Amino acid sequence: MRALIEPPADITTTTLKWPRATGRGSGKEAWQALADRLHQANENLSSIITDQERKIEELQAEVQLLRQQIESRKPKGGRARTPDAKVARIERALETGRGIREIAKTFNVSPMTVWRIKKRVAERRAQTV
Repeated sequence: MRALIEPPADITTTTLKWPRATGRGSGKEAWQALADRLHQANENLSSIITDQERKIEELQAEVQLLRQQIESRKPKGGRARTPDAKVARIERALETGRGIREIAKTFNVSPMTVWRIKKRVAERRAQTV
């Protein structure tokens, strides 16, 4: 994957000099030659950009495929996320000193859910101290 990110080794740089404004080498032919070189340089850049766009599209398609594969591997079912309002009420109940199982039964959640909420509250308090 890293090889696709690095620039190709066959890219070359071109230095273009502007023709003189006056005197020898400032004629129409010199400016036409410069225009031809600029045109060729732009065509080269366009082909590089087109190649890079194609590679980006391929990588985006690969990422999308990987995301779909990961999503298909996730187990189906499970409980929905506990609503924030219910979490806040559980936190208040924990502050009163009630037991984990009692709170779990009251709010119709698992004791593990209450334990996790209690752990998060403790972590928040530890960070503020």
